[in-house]
Amino acid sequence: MKLRANLDRRMTKIEHRLIKMTSLVEQSITRCMMSLKDNDDRLAISVVEDDRMIDQLEMNIEKNCVNVISLQQPIASDLREITAILKIITDLERIGDYSVNIAKIQISLDKGMGEETRYLEAMGDTTRVMLQKALASFIEKDIELAREAAKMDQQVDDMYEEYYHYQLERLMRDESSTEDLVPLLFTGRYLERVGDHIVNICERIIYMVEGINEYY
Repeated sequence: MKLRANLDRRMTKIEHRLIKMTSLVEQSITRCMMSLKDNDDRLAISVVEDDRMIDQLEMNIEKNCVNVISLQQPIASDLREITAILKIITDLERIGDYSVNIAKIQISLDKGMGEETRYLEAMGDTTRVMLQKALASFIEKDIELAREAAKMDQQVDDMYEEYYHYQLERLMRDESSTEDLVPLLFTGRYLERVGDHIVNICERIIYMVEGINEYY
């Protein structure tokens, strides 16, 4: 009984740290997109600098998960949760990296993206909602919420495809816009990849709760 209580305390601590890491990643998405919208280099720099907190949390959670496996004799359901968490933190770390990449694009630009950000803002807003739903599904162990979040990725894909074709048409009209086009397309691609990683997180949550590897 004492061993089980100790395991439960350790798992609760890991879960709380995962929630904190997810919140930091969501903030990173919010701030990198805001830096684009407002042409705010200082905000973009803060995204780059604060990414180390996300990396540190990933390492801390991983270390604690390994310790639980080694020392606490977790049962099958605990092992599923630990396995899911180890994969979720990898996806969260990658999302943080994409936010940093977007922030670095903002820093490198000579001028703001102006009206171009309205397309990217819609993608950023959708990925942020997806991540919020994924976090809620983890906390509540609600697989239907995880499925709902995962299905939203189609919206992100559709917006990216529309944005990509819009930029190609713009390039055909004005070849001199190539220098501006490349960072814009990269930004859209990074957001599209963020959506993919959130789908992975949703899959991990469903596996954690039900022991299956699909969400549709």
